[in-house]
Amino acid sequence: MQDWGSALGFNWAYHHSDRIAGLSFFEFVYPFAKWSDLGSEELQQQFKMIRSEAGRKLIVEQNGFVEMVLPITKVEHDYYRTPYLQESSREAPYR
Repeated sequence: MQDWGSALGFNWAYHHSDRIAGLSFFEFVYPFAKWSDLGSEELQQQFKMIRSEAGRKLIVEQNGFVEMVLPITKVEHDYYRTPYLQESSREAPYR
């Protein structure tokens, strides 16, 4: 598990412990109880926007993370984009 996926992975592992032999994670994003625990006001606002309907539109409908954020070459970009060509593949798995 890596980054934001860690929260999903830990949740899945908790609910399917009979199928888990071990866990490996990297760059785990620790859950925070309140927005102020996240850090600066600017960072809080950015993450609040991602959690809003506007953020959903940016991430799911426009594939914003892949299309606008990743600093990679065109070849890498095309490869990374492949699993997310359909809008449905960018939906959160636990909606």
